Amino acid sequence: MDRGAFETLISDAIGDLPEEFRRKLENVAIIVQDYPSEELLDQVGVPPGHRLFGLSKGVPLTMRRILRGESFRGRSFMHVAEDFR
Repeated sequence: MDRGAFETLISDAIGDLPEEFRRKLENVAIIVQDYPSEELLDQVGVPPGHRLFGLSKGVPLTMRRILRGESFRGRSFMHVAEDFR
């Protein structure tokens, strides 16, 4: 599967979600990458030889009430490498 087809699958899956869940994703960037960076693998503690297919980063909704006034754009990383296609 090529990258464009993978991005279409993600878009279709989000479009198929019920409206109440899609609204919660309005402030989340979906980022498609071929591979996670070595820095990211180190940050989240992925051991050598293991794979990271995706990762969500952001501030939980429960913490946003405590940290008022901050910008909380979440990010979801999806990794689609050649050997996974």
